[in-house]
Amino acid sequence: MGEPQDLGDLEKPRPLVIAHRGLSSQYPENTLPAFEAAVACGADMIELDVALTADGRFMVIHDDTLSRTTRTQGFVGHLRSQELQQLDAGQWFKADAAPSPIPRLDEVLDRIGGRIQLNIEVKPFFPLNQTGRMQAALSRLLTILDERGLQSSALFSSVNYYLLEYLRELDADLRLGLIFRRPLTDFDPVFVCRAFKVASLHPFHEQVDDELIRSMHAIGVKVFPYTVNSRTRMRELFAMGIDGLFTDYPDRMIEELDNAGR
Repeated sequence: MGEPQDLGDLEKPRPLVIAHRGLSSQYPENTLPAFEAAVACGADMIELDVALTADGRFMVIHDDTLSRTTRTQGFVGHLRSQELQQLDAGQWFKADAAPSPIPRLDEVLDRIGGRIQLNIEVKPFFPLNQTGRMQAALSRLLTILDERGLQSSALFSSVNYYLLEYLRELDADLRLGLIFRRPLTDFDPVFVCRAFKVASLHPFHEQVDDELIRSMHAIGVKVFPYTVNSRTRMRELFAMGIDGLFTDYPDRMIEELDNAGR
């Protein structure tokens, strides 16, 4: 792998194209082919999901269970990394797809790290009342990125406040993103984003309006809605002034930005 590029800047002249689990409209999600295709199509950032195995390795897979993307029963956290890598994460997507093993995080970082920005969604590896174990796992995760010179440029996101707090305690300079899909009447985004010093808010796209974007920009927080695949909805959100979009169709989003002269 070559020297990592300086990918720490979220300031772009147009909204960031964030490939949701890679180019997941054309390739099985969270696999190396999906990530390589996202890089090739010109996406600005890849979003990927990290899970912890029974032997303490980090794998890139979204669900806690294996049934949806591998047609295998069981929990990711109950199997060892070697067992998980023997499963096919591609055939569920298309019957004649080439076999696609579940990748290890280190494999993904070594393949695409330094070529594109990374948004790593971190799910709780243990019950959140097991603070010590959770913090130890998160520390190992940061070490894997730091060894490759990628920790400072990655964006770490989670739906869980406590997990973000653990990450902030480990490194005060991490870029954090808060994922949110609760009624905004139950949630003061300005208070929470300030409290956790996040770089970005990741709301469900139907929650986004002009007021939310103005309030976030007023405190220096980027707004990256998810997951937007409709061209019409992309254009609506561009007009509101969003800073980036999670999409399964990064190629489609690039076309829309180009057509809008952005």
